Amino acid sequence: MTNRIAPELQKSLEEAAKEESLIVYLNNKPVSRINPYLLDKQKAWDNLTAIKAEHVIKLNIYEAIKQEVDKAALKCYAQNLTDLEFRLQKLWGFPKDARFHKWWWTPKCECAKMDNDDAYPSGCYTVNLSCPLHGE
Repeated sequence: MTNRIAPELQKSLEEAAKEESLIVYLNNKPVSRINPYLLDKQKAWDNLTAIKAEHVIKLNIYEAIKQEVDKAALKCYAQNLTDLEFRLQKLWGFPKDARFHKWWWTPKCECAKMDNDDAYPSGCYTVNLSCPLHGE
C-alpha cells in the first residue's frame, strides 16, 4: 500500500498551509492576517516572510510604547515606526510615501484620529502639539 493522498485532499492541505502562512503571530497568538489578494496584485509573495516579520516588529513597538513614559523614548519609537512603514512599502512594492502612514492610530497618540482618517491620504494631517509621540 502506498502513502498517496487523494488529489482533493492534497489540494485542501495545500490551501490550508497557504492560509496558515498568511497569519501573523505575536507571542504564539494569531493577531492578524496578510491580504493574499494584495500579495497577488503587488507580486509580493516572495516578501511574505519579511512582511510578516515587520508586522511583528511593529506590534512589539506598540507594546513598548504602551509601557513607556519617557517622552524622548516615545518620539524615538514614533520614528522607528515611520522607518518601518517605509520598509513595508518597499516590501509590498509601493512607492515610499509618508501620506499613506496612519501614524495617528499608534498607542498613546493624541492626534485627531477622525480628522486624520477623513484627510487620508491627502497628507494634510492634524498633529496635536501636546501629543507625546508627534507633538513638540
